[in-house]
Amino acid sequence: MDAVEKALEDARTSSDDYAFKLALHTLKRQIDGEIQNELHYNIALLDSTSAEHPLLDALHGYQLWVSDQDYENGAERALEKYEEGFEEALGEGWLNVASWALTSLIELADSLNHENRMQRGAEQAVELLEENYSGLDTNEGAAGRILDAISEANLQSIDNQTLDRLVEICWTRAEYTNKKQNHHSQRKYLRRLRRIQNQREKSIEDVEEALIESYEDEIEFQRTRGYLVTAATIEGAITECEPFADEETLNRWRLEKREANKEGIEEEMKSVGWEVSDEEAENFETIVSTLIGAFEDIATQHSPEAAFIGLVKAPVLLPQLEREEPSQRPEEDSDEFATASIHEIFPRRLMTHEGDSVSDEVSDIDIPHSYNIDARLSTALTARVVYKLINQELIREHHFYTLLESIEGATVDDKAFLTHFIIAFFEDRHPEAIHLGMARLEGLMKHQLEAAETAVTGSKRGEDLPKSLGGIVNRLDGLVDDEYVTYLRFRYHDLVGEALRNRTAHGDLRYKEAHFDISASILVEIFRSTAYISQIETPE
Repeated sequence: MDAVEKALEDARTSSDDYAFKLALHTLKRQIDGEIQNELHYNIALLDSTSAEHPLLDALHGYQLWVSDQDYENGAERALEKYEEGFEEALGEGWLNVASWALTSLIELADSLNHENRMQRGAEQAVELLEENYSGLDTNEGAAGRILDAISEANLQSIDNQTLDRLVEICWTRAEYTNKKQNHHSQRKYLRRLRRIQNQREKSIEDVEEALIESYEDEIEFQRTRGYLVTAATIEGAITECEPFADEETLNRWRLEKREANKEGIEEEMKSVGWEVSDEEAENFETIVSTLIGAFEDIATQHSPEAAFIGLVKAPVLLPQLEREEPSQRPEEDSDEFATASIHEIFPRRLMTHEGDSVSDEVSDIDIPHSYNIDARLSTALTARVVYKLINQELIREHHFYTLLESIEGATVDDKAFLTHFIIAFFEDRHPEAIHLGMARLEGLMKHQLEAAETAVTGSKRGEDLPKSLGGIVNRLDGLVDDEYVTYLRFRYHDLVGEALRNRTAHGDLRYKEAHFDISASILVEIFRSTAYISQIETPE
């Protein structure tokens, strides 16, 4: 049974339609050329699946339209089958699939200037959203994609009554997401509102005021979480609101951002009493901008997923075991994210070790005294970059589901738990996300190693037993980059390091730590481990 057929069968037997929706979404993106089959994707190609469903027929038609511009057998067939598949999915209670079908229908109808189908699609969207996506606890993903399709379309064929209802839905969802302190999603709804009202030539002043207020609310919220993420939030506010915010607000934000950057880096350096200079804070921002620019270039050439897999292996996002001058580091022509190491952001200094209550003698890793500071800075830099990617919508929630589906060896349970982790992350429920993601990272790494034919069991008192995280990381010795193995030990397991996995598992993580920075680093680790483990050569 191929992957698409299995996903469809699971939906029919368990009413869990998410995997089938993801398969449809991936297949359509393959047709559109947004992702390449060689980039780790293990969803079967459309022509090779034996599954039967109207939406798969729709994709066959869409494929003919994209490749041959065959209207009758391609575009028209796709529209008809999208409508049939939408109704069938609704009848089955498959809201994820129904939402995807309606989104695809609207996008194609808009590209073909089908006015009647655009009006009908918008009416169906309003009914679906009002009936199924009006609750406070509703997942934003499916609703958002439908509204994206409409707000980015030509709205001239949609009547004012339908558009008024869509506007009301966007305002309601923006209000709900604000109450949940999910400011990223709130601003997505406000941006959709702005696009709709701009096309209708209606005032958007209230939308712009709401955007400023959303950033103000998030800045206030982030002040309790950390300086660097506060600085990133302010930077996003300035970038988006500069065209319409008053100069007093912009000036206040600029001053706060500068101070938050310095305070954030000094917070990471407090164990050495280091006062951060303006130049060093600017170096930090320069590296962030360099990484974002490289991501945009690769996403344009390939896909956001491919760009993210490249990003997570950028040298600057991992602390180095030895300090090297830039000229000493070998050239990495194939590394499109080649940039400075964390040592080059800050001058060489002697730093003290922070394991004040644990002797270095109990550590399983040999690291320089500067390592703990470098690791903190790398983690802070990682969080800053991920925040900007998401806030600028350079990568979206659905891209991570495609990446998740591509992980070789990931079990159905891995994917189910990590799907909930990604949802919680994007809804800013970081305490929940951290416990979901941290608990599953160990199992995911184990299953990836097994897929690479690397044993993850060992003899203990004569029994062959599964290894814990420490043992799993030990298995990586000699198989992947030494600096990555050391980082895994330091970050997640070693007593002298941050021991994040152990502290989370044993209830020692403090609630004030359970914020964006840690959940973003776990998100990166899930796919960074994939990038490294996928390169392990399978024994002959």
